[in-house]
Amino acid sequence: MLYSPKDQIAFAHFPKTAGTSIEAWFEKEFPDAKYVEPEEKHLCVSASLGRLSRTVSGTSLPFSEGIKRIRPIVPVWFCRLIKKNQNIIQNLMTDNKIVSSIRIIGVMREPFEMLVSLYEYWQRCDWYPEPLSSFICAARREKDFQKFLYFAIKKTGIEKYEGFFNYGGPAWRNTRLIDYNHLEAGLQRAMDDFKMDRHVKLERLNSAPRQSFDLTRYREEAGSLWLEVRRYFKWYYNEGQKLMLRG
Repeated sequence: MLYSPKDQIAFAHFPKTAGTSIEAWFEKEFPDAKYVEPEEKHLCVSASLGRLSRTVSGTSLPFSEGIKRIRPIVPVWFCRLIKKNQNIIQNLMTDNKIVSSIRIIGVMREPFEMLVSLYEYWQRCDWYPEPLSSFICAARREKDFQKFLYFAIKKTGIEKYEGFFNYGGPAWRNTRLIDYNHLEAGLQRAMDDFKMDRHVKLERLNSAPRQSFDLTRYREEAGSLWLEVRRYFKWYYNEGQKLMLRG
């Protein structure tokens, strides 16, 4: 999460949702902005807020490092329980003063299109270090889209939008989600909602040419997993689309 202490605003960066373009604009408009966790730019909202709260309070131990520290002295099942409920625990650890003042923006993209874009991205970027996620490895090593989808929604489990943006969480009241297909207008509306005098002009960075992939072909390749994607991201289709700003 990219965070500006001076203006108390943050950008939560979900992968393949025009994050690089918004990041460039955000850093220009809010020059003091820094990533809460520089080595993990796609850290979810609840973890980012928990990390930010501990940094402000003078304790800078990351959540994952805290798990490692307690592992030798508590049962393995307890560590697993903590990791499974990480979002809930992060909410409890979050400083209320930060939550009450921070404003968060994020972007959501149609899930299947987002997954296709992510798949193609990892095929193009073969110069990156070997990823750890099984579904990313399926995209890079085997170049098998159906296997990529299987790992993404069945096995490893890519993060869902509602979990990433902490739907209903302590900072939800001041969170604005923008429609990927209406970026500039949606972002401008978010700035207006926050009563921030900022002009929005985005450059297209780190992106393939628009509509460069054939979604129909990918749906055919996905087979029955296309419906599984819709089930997995049901919150987006049932509720999320209604919440997005489009200008």
